[in-house]
Amino acid sequence: MFGTWHIRTQDGVLKGIRITLTNSIAVKAIDFVTLWIIVRALSKVQYGNYAFIVSLFAIISALQDMGINNSYIKFFNTEPVRIRYMINFVSWKLISSIVINVVSVAVFFISTSIVKVDISFVLIMSIGAVFYTLYEFVDTHLQSTQQFRERAIYVGANYLVRLLFIVIFIVLFKSRDIRTVLYLYFGSTSIVGTVIISAWVVRHRSSVVETLSDVRTVFYPLYMWKRFYRYSLWIFISTIATVLISRIDSLMIYNMQGASQNADYALGVQVTGIVALLTQSITTVLRPYLFSGDRWHNIRSYIRTVSKLTLPIVVLLLGSTFISGPLLIIFFGHRYDLTVPIVNILICTFALDLFGNQLNLLFYHYEKHYFLTITNYIQLILDVIMNLVLIPHYGIVAAAYNHLLIRIVGYILQWTYLGKLSRIMAETVD
Repeated sequence: MFGTWHIRTQDGVLKGIRITLTNSIAVKAIDFVTLWIIVRALSKVQYGNYAFIVSLFAIISALQDMGINNSYIKFFNTEPVRIRYMINFVSWKLISSIVINVVSVAVFFISTSIVKVDISFVLIMSIGAVFYTLYEFVDTHLQSTQQFRERAIYVGANYLVRLLFIVIFIVLFKSRDIRTVLYLYFGSTSIVGTVIISAWVVRHRSSVVETLSDVRTVFYPLYMWKRFYRYSLWIFISTIATVLISRIDSLMIYNMQGASQNADYALGVQVTGIVALLTQSITTVLRPYLFSGDRWHNIRSYIRTVSKLTLPIVVLLLGSTFISGPLLIIFFGHRYDLTVPIVNILICTFALDLFGNQLNLLFYHYEKHYFLTITNYIQLILDVIMNLVLIPHYGIVAAAYNHLLIRIVGYILQWTYLGKLSRIMAETVD
């Protein structure tokens, strides 16, 4: 059992959500302006290629994460020598990222006849993914220490730098080359994280040098990573399925329908990304509170709390489907007419995720990661099969409906298991 969730903790959670949510809205506004500039500057085919590479980047990022960000957050506060812990964590992340991206480039180079994409695009993405490790480390560390205000500033700065680069090169210099856009997208992400880590190393240089000169630092990763992977294995496997579910539609449309159709679908995913940010904001705040001790009375209490937090937002999102079409045409023009139904379907899907993803934290807390993994792979297999059958006949709208359907199936399975788990916990107390 979780114990009592005190009023003080409630206030802390709500304050954290308010800070993170406000930042998410600001970040999405900046990201929307960046997206608007890119979509207007590139042709549909160019934007379809760009969207394919960004989807690929999301998958590579999940692979190089290996689920250990969750472990970092869980074990950071119990670590006796935190500088050693941080140095080994970021070093291992960089090494594993380089290995994974070298393998990825080699795989795409060999399979260019199957996946029709310019290998230079993949190379740019891989370099960006390596440096993204630094950005991701700072983000994870700020979450683990519950510095939500600092994290809000950090994430916002990253998006502002990207927008600044886009404005300078695309608006002022009128560059329309897709490679330039890719360099700007991936390069900007690495700058803020690299600067912050470099400044931290300079500020704590004596402690860093002392830690690196300690022979125990060399052998410490063996202990740390054994503990990390024992906890993270199921999270990692589940995360890969989650990322594939969110990106497989775009990858399959790109190969089955072409870059132009992928542009329509990818724009819908990008526009509805505000809902994903809302989900991430609530999850970001709840996760460290859930891991930091006995915070919740029981499963039903947690579900009631999450319902109160998310239900008003879900209703607001569903209402936005009535105005999404006209707004989309105003901002992106009639060449993206096919995106309108995609946006409305995905809003419904992400609104469902807004509540459902918070339930996933219970599986992490009770260390029932395997069930999430099984559920995610059931959804992934269903999505691939239905896409293969329906996309050739009904196009990108079928992919959007498939995505909504597999989410419903997944949450039915999770709700059923949580009911069983709640009864087991109640019997244990009795």
